Amino acid sequence: MATLDRQAASDTVAGWADWIRADARCNRNVGLLGFGLGGEAAVQASTLTPIQALVLYYTALGQRPELLLRLTAPILGHYSDRNRDFGVDAVEDLQFQLQKANKKSRVHIYDAEPDFANPASPQFARGDALLAWNRTVAFLRANLGAGA
Repeated sequence: MATLDRQAASDTVAGWADWIRADARCNRNVGLLGFGLGGEAAVQASTLTPIQALVLYYTALGQRPELLLRLTAPILGHYSDRNRDFGVDAVEDLQFQLQKANKKSRVHIYDAEPDFANPASPQFARGDALLAWNRTVAFLRANLGAGA
């Protein structure tokens, strides 16, 4: 994480989104999904290219509130109530900031460990991960189209 060039990562994600949008099989609606640091790259990329849906899993945005004002896509967030780095207060503040900025958003807080949706993690919680995934798929279908 410390050595990641965040701007290069965001530029790469935005480039992938543009590439997908240009594909003849795409309906031109593109969504981004990111976990943790990947969510930060997705947020930044969504300020660089048009995105129709943004899903974040335990992505800390408290240090970058100016990004919230630049987002245009609907946002779905999944967060743990036990994350020490981005706790419930920070998640609730994120939700408040999104509402205050009139951003279409929905944030869910799970009674689970911080890495609950990662099947490779010892903190994986199948029930919460499945609930979050089902919410994600419904959100993407609603914002990108039925084929999403």
